[in-house]
Amino acid sequence: MRKLPSMVVIRGINYAVSFVSDLKSPDGTELLGYCERDKGKIVVEKNIPNDIQWATFWHEVIHAISRGHQLDTDELFIDIIAGEIHGLLKQMKLYEEVKK
Repeated sequence: MRKLPSMVVIRGINYAVSFVSDLKSPDGTELLGYCERDKGKIVVEKNIPNDIQWATFWHEVIHAISRGHQLDTDELFIDIIAGEIHGLLKQMKLYEEVKK
């Protein structure tokens, strides 16, 4: 499976994609990822399988898109859409490494 990109552009904003071990929220809750639109960053937990990193990445991308459009979306909606996108990309084999 491909590695996640190190940078993406969403609605004209450059987002650096980085990985952190033992990712936690300020209150100590374990996280798989987060998005900071004002800082242009998406952070994903390093110590999870690549497949889960991709699902988390899409979840955070959808957060960035929804915030950019000022949409009022909840976590369940974002989880559903991210999961469906992730599943479609896997089905279409778009995560596979390109053979040279």
